[in-house]
Amino acid sequence: MLATKPAVELAAVQRQAPKGWQAGKEMIGDEGIVTTRGTTEVDAREETLLTNSGFDPAEWQIAGPIRHSTWEAQTPSGIQELTSFRFNVQRISPSTSNIEELLKNVRRRKSTPKPGAGAGTFHFANGDFQFGKADGDGSAGTLNRVLESIDRGAAAFRQSRKGSTAFAHISFMGDCIEGFVSGGGSRAWRTELTLTEQLRLTRRVFLYAIDQFAPLTEKLTVVSVPGNHDEAVRSPGMTTYDDSFAVDALVAVTDAMALNPAVYGHVETFVPRKDELGVTLDVNGTVVHHYHGHQHRQGKHWDWWQGSAFDRRYPDLYQADISLSAHGHRFQLETKGDRTWIMTPAQEQESTWWRHRTGDRGAPGALIFTTEGGRAGGFTVV
Repeated sequence: MLATKPAVELAAVQRQAPKGWQAGKEMIGDEGIVTTRGTTEVDAREETLLTNSGFDPAEWQIAGPIRHSTWEAQTPSGIQELTSFRFNVQRISPSTSNIEELLKNVRRRKSTPKPGAGAGTFHFANGDFQFGKADGDGSAGTLNRVLESIDRGAAAFRQSRKGSTAFAHISFMGDCIEGFVSGGGSRAWRTELTLTEQLRLTRRVFLYAIDQFAPLTEKLTVVSVPGNHDEAVRSPGMTTYDDSFAVDALVAVTDAMALNPAVYGHVETFVPRKDELGVTLDVNGTVVHHYHGHQHRQGKHWDWWQGSAFDRRYPDLYQADISLSAHGHRFQLETKGDRTWIMTPAQEQESTWWRHRTGDRGAPGALIFTTEGGRAGGFTVV
């Protein structure tokens, strides 16, 4: 007669690992959850658990509590009590480094600057001239300020070429003329230059800026975007959004430069596509979206950027590292995540109407900064 085991022992022999405690690893990047196989060797030391699970204790650590479950199971040695462990693992971050090693790294480090052009790009952003406006020091004062900013910007670029930047990028940010469309022409009597005179002055300034930067670099890119003052026509349905005197000024200068490729062959110019108001350009590895800023209300730039990036037809704003604007007549800089929004100051000295209303005369100037690898820095108003 065959011997039989009591029913309670039979149940113990058939019992498997508790539900949810099957051995395995669930890894996501540098973190994960580990459940060990059942073992009779109850060694809950962190180093042992990591090593037995295939992790180098020098590179990984257990994060949080070590949980365990125990049950009885049939083994070749008979019925034995098995234990399984479950714990979270995490790759050791640099923050866990020894402080003495960190201090040694500081002492060992030596600065080794090298002469010659770097990988960065020098930016010169200039806008809101509103040539023709009589307010403040008028067109003459604004022109002197614009030309001085260009000279100072070119001098700064010449200096930066010794180590930090390789190329230059010029942005004309709109409202280069006062025009006669703003306010339905109600400010015409405060405008001291005719429309054609405003345009001639703008074209000459554009070319002057290019002439100052072009001899200093093997590559120069130039962008001009439409503003609200330089709209060619302001009547609904009569024209396209890119129909702008600021756009036409750079187009005219481009046509002139084409006559002398020996001098200007390395200069590239960019204006908006048909019926668009902005230019998105990969500037030496940093994607910059240029726009004047009258598309949205003050302070709503992130809402506008995010809303524009939602449009699948035009992925420009989604790809942009930097959004460069003007219109607000003052320098502003904000970051969100790895994105940067910049507003350039105006070059006009004041809006008399705005000064009477708020007391704010503004702080005129152009903006210079550098970009590299999607990031911007070195901001200076000149």
